[in-house]
Amino acid sequence: MAYRSKRQLLPVVLLALAGLLSGCPLEHHIEITSNRVDSLVFSVRRTRGSQRPSDTERLIVARCRAGATDSTREVMWQARGRRRDLLSVRYGVAPDGFVDSVSAKPLGSGCYNIWTDHAAMNFIVDDTKYAKPERWSLLAFLWSRF
Repeated sequence: MAYRSKRQLLPVVLLALAGLLSGCPLEHHIEITSNRVDSLVFSVRRTRGSQRPSDTERLIVARCRAGATDSTREVMWQARGRRRDLLSVRYGVAPDGFVDSVSAKPLGSGCYNIWTDHAAMNFIVDDTKYAKPERWSLLAFLWSRF
């Protein structure tokens, strides 16, 4: 089904968001566990708070940009490989079994998104070089994909 505008997509996004907020657990979850930009670490899990690792084949960090496509997105770091037991990722360091397909660039102040095969989140790097999750991350990520 093709959508002609964001206005046509809005009911679909709101319905999906309502399902997520109704208590259904999200499968796969990313969160920041070390927020200094020079040692930025993300936790990657099956569900929020679980110790079950994620099955992952790609890791991508890019600048937030509404309407960006994969070919126009400014990728800051990308690694590809295969891990069934991925629990955490340090920005710019390819996990065992992965190789960098885009070498890590320094993260300046601004909005970024990180995503894997199954999860995504937006985060903000502030002027003091600390990262924090962006409020309404899921909605912002979905909106930026269209």
